[in-house]
Amino acid sequence: MFAIFLFASCTGHGTLDELKYKHHVLDQRKIKNSYFKTSPESPLLEEQQWKFSRLLYFPVDPVYKIDARVKAIAGQKAITMKTSTGHESIYVPRLLLEFELEGEKRFLTAYQSPDQLRQKSIRYFLPFTDLTTGTDTYGGGRYLDFDYKGSGLARLDFNFAYNPYCAYNYNYSCPIPPAANTLTLAVKAGEMVFK
Repeated sequence: MFAIFLFASCTGHGTLDELKYKHHVLDQRKIKNSYFKTSPESPLLEEQQWKFSRLLYFPVDPVYKIDARVKAIAGQKAITMKTSTGHESIYVPRLLLEFELEGEKRFLTAYQSPDQLRQKSIRYFLPFTDLTTGTDTYGGGRYLDFDYKGSGLARLDFNFAYNPYCAYNYNYSCPIPPAANTLTLAVKAGEMVFK
């Protein structure tokens, strides 16, 4: 699927695995751009699609691909998250994630919807804010989705952090990350503010 150049590992520009990873992330971004531009399911309004060329992203950085230690949260009751339109969404706190960034321990909580719980989904929802929120990235925070099967470690790749649909179109109602999911550093990875 990806072109791998044999000279890459000896040019000082990263290992073959790092280059494959970077190409994978960039390919996923191209697919998303195409979806936004051409799909009838795009979150963009029709007039936005006509003008749209691409989403803005931070450069791909493997530093933000992290294995977080996981502590399952048992017996937690559902909570309500306020949304961008003033409504509420229901989520259940499921996993406490611990990881290191910039030499310090960080903690975030991952959630599932009641539907995901009923379906015993392995997919988790991680809404968060950081020091780029409202400047380089969308003011309402960003999201990250990941799979977790119970191994004790979860792969969090902030290069795939994305904006909620309300960042592009006011017709959407999107959950606002809880205050506890605020990172006190700039996560310069993933999607930037939509222009």
